[in-house]
Amino acid sequence: MSKAFYFDDPEGNGLELYSDRPRDRWTWQSDRVKMASLGLDPNTFIRTNLPDLEVPITVEQADLSLGHVHLKVGNISTARDFYVNTLGFEETAAIGNSALFVSVGGYHHHAAMNTWQSNGAGPRFPALGLGQLTIEVLTADDLAALAARLTAGNHQFQLDSDHLAVRDPWDNLSKVAAERP
Repeated sequence: MSKAFYFDDPEGNGLELYSDRPRDRWTWQSDRVKMASLGLDPNTFIRTNLPDLEVPITVEQADLSLGHVHLKVGNISTARDFYVNTLGFEETAAIGNSALFVSVGGYHHHAAMNTWQSNGAGPRFPALGLGQLTIEVLTADDLAALAARLTAGNHQFQLDSDHLAVRDPWDNLSKVAAERP
């Protein structure tokens, strides 16, 4: 579904710089997108896909973007309950009990959570790295529905006129806002 390069931030959260393949080339099995991690040589990628650029290049020159973040979580079941059942993401793929991929609107994944280096971990220690996830929902009604789900699940959150702030079970901060017209 994409060609990607992976990096870690100073806290070890995985960041992905990627270029999507066209949606009609993604393969789905029922409601799960098929994923693979195959080697990608950066020099060959640049020569093939960006032949007119001189190396080194910047992200702006390459027209690439930060695709998503892999959050370190302590337990996939708890992550699924929070990100899918409470926040409202759709599960698009999973790797056993070690990784979960989620999205909205039929995209392959906007966010992922894994236990590859954090199985059993509790709340994160504030450090360099992830400051917050910013999530946009379509309407103020979507934001109100999220607030209702968080209240029903006894989750602590802050709601003001234009956004909602909530922390996941590992203390990762998400700010959710309705798109502006």
